[in-house]
Amino acid sequence: MPAYVDTSALVKRYVAEVGSAWLRRLLAAPGQQVIYTCTLAQAEVISALQRRVREGRLEAPHAQRLSRRVAVHFAQRYQVMAITQAVVDQACEALQAHALRAADAIHLSCALIIRRIAQEQELPPPSFVGADDALLAAATAEGFTVENPLQHP
Repeated sequence: MPAYVDTSALVKRYVAEVGSAWLRRLLAAPGQQVIYTCTLAQAEVISALQRRVREGRLEAPHAQRLSRRVAVHFAQRYQVMAITQAVVDQACEALQAHALRAADAIHLSCALIIRRIAQEQELPPPSFVGADDALLAAATAEGFTVENPLQHP
């Protein structure tokens, strides 16, 4: 089944946190499952890695290696949606309907557009994978099946 994975979940692939093992299993076989995300997630994951370096929880050389892995995954393993005006317009609508931060509205918008395209092509809709309660509530309200890695310790 395809899945849209937002940054709050995706970062768990690169650093050990609650839910990391579950998420890594989900993403382990990219040929068997389509993983969607958006271009914003790449910068957000790198930001999360660098925050851990600043906090002393991750060594800088390790963060650099992980950053290279992130770049490879975004280039080769994920189906990455660009942030277009249509995405921004959809995000603005989501901000009117849900209590979200702007970046989370971008993720929800991308997932909504991907779902619409999948339906038009008679493909299965993606589930929504995230670890942010407000975003998951909004995704649920929009009709997504949601998964939270934090519920899979």
